[in-house]
Amino acid sequence: MDGSLEKNLREVNQLIIQACERAQRQDHPTLIAVSKKQPTEKIRDLYQLGIRDFGENYLKEALEKMQDLKELSLQWHYIGQIQSKKIPKLVDHFDWIHSVSSLEELEKIDQDAEEKNKIQNCLLQINIAGEESKQGFSLTDFADFLSSPTPHQNVNLAGMMIFPPLLEDEKSTRTFFKQGFELFQQAQKILGPPFCKLSMGTSQDFMWAIEEGAHFIRVGERIFGPRH
Repeated sequence: MDGSLEKNLREVNQLIIQACERAQRQDHPTLIAVSKKQPTEKIRDLYQLGIRDFGENYLKEALEKMQDLKELSLQWHYIGQIQSKKIPKLVDHFDWIHSVSSLEELEKIDQDAEEKNKIQNCLLQINIAGEESKQGFSLTDFADFLSSPTPHQNVNLAGMMIFPPLLEDEKSTRTFFKQGFELFQQAQKILGPPFCKLSMGTSQDFMWAIEEGAHFIRVGERIFGPRH
């Protein structure tokens, strides 16, 4: 067991508790340990420490880890950029796909899940700041989607994910988190109770994300240490 891993996780869990207390939240968010570029040994150690949810960005790397760890009961979250040709393997292997960036991707996932007789959990990635370097639904495209949502029989459209710009100051970051939560609430009114998960917050800002309403937080190096 990596002692620093246990120490890091204990510190993160304490920060989660403190953030929930500040926000007077009774529900605690799900901690997703972002394991990209990290060795499987550390995932095993975190499993022993009680972590069950792991996030990956790269399909090939993730599939190798899944094979190595197949005896463990883990929840795998895909949070990376989606390539259309790789959607069948994403549906095959991931419990959650957080980064659905277009209606076309959503429809392809639905079709593939139908072929596999599976209900795929998905989140829509929202490009909250309109950054050219990031994928995701623009605010306009998301509003259009909500104005006439299309039913998808084999997708559980469970919520949305946001990656705000990496900013140093708390006030600016919270502004994007607040906007994300407001969008989430608007969407939930239209799409109903199954739309119940907001994924936001990383190693740099997960405490603020919790206080602003995140249900999934994605923490990597804060737990694992530097990536290889």
